[in-house]
Amino acid sequence: MIFLDQGMKVMRLGTEDGRMAIIPIAPTEEQKAIVEKVELFMAKCQELEKEISKSK
Repeated sequence: MIFLDQGMKVMRLGTEDGRMAIIPIAPTEEQKAIVEKVELFMAKCQELEKEISKSK
């Protein structure tokens, strides 16, 4: 029998490692473009949910 009892290291933001971590952030314009796309997809999801509700 094989027992896998070893975990993995998860970086926690409250630790020294977490505070020193380099976290990449997209440029502002790219963030805005991402938000626009997500909002379009969410609107489409809402439309589809309405269609599904009507068809029941």
